[in-house]
Amino acid sequence: PGGLSSATFAPPGLLLMGVVGLVALGSTNFAVHILVFGPLLLGPWGAYAQTKGFGSQRGRLAAAVLYAALPVPYNALAQGHWAGLVAYAVSPWLIGMLCRLGGRAPYPLVGWGRAWPRLLALGAALALAASLAPAVLLLVPVLGVSLLVGSLLAGWGNGGLRYLAASLVATAVAFVALAPWSFGALRSWSSAVGAPSGGLHALGLGELLRLQTGPYGAGPLGWALVVAAAI
Repeated sequence: PGGLSSATFAPPGLLLMGVVGLVALGSTNFAVHILVFGPLLLGPWGAYAQTKGFGSQRGRLAAAVLYAALPVPYNALAQGHWAGLVAYAVSPWLIGMLCRLGGRAPYPLVGWGRAWPRLLALGAALALAASLAPAVLLLVPVLGVSLLVGSLLAGWGNGGLRYLAASLVATAVAFVALAPWSFGALRSWSSAVGAPSGGLHALGLGELLRLQTGPYGAGPLGWALVVAAAI
């Protein structure tokens, strides 16, 4: 927002934007198509790729199809929320990398001494996504807490603590990798998540369960994903 004359640190995402412009051969229209449609493909591909260890080809295809059917990216497009698109694209990859550090089936248990390369890789992936949308820095700790709660409900308390610890370490790695820009990007809630585009309203429990953060996700089909998750 400050332009080239600003005294603040430039976001590292400008480097990625420059690479996209290079790939697009200077065509702004083509670059916008890459940045908008790329996340819509990267997310389902991540859901398919990260379920490889589960041993079911039909299950992997179902995961990709269901992830593509989530209303999150389409609501983000409708409301102009770039962070929503970025988070949708990287979430399956981050979840898969984090689960590999937890030591639960189908992933083998890895000692902390051998886990550092994976922690650094997770931190690098998070830094890459957060350079485009700083709010994504908050995503991995939320995933760590979610996996901890799920582990406690399943009676795997110790394994859940590994998820939480790995998520905090990876977030610290990403924060340091993006310094000093990250200090300014997270100085306040508004600077991290950006200014709202349009009116704000509190989401009800039903809307949250259906991930209906915008105009898409209502109706019986919106509840179908919730029923599948419950089963």
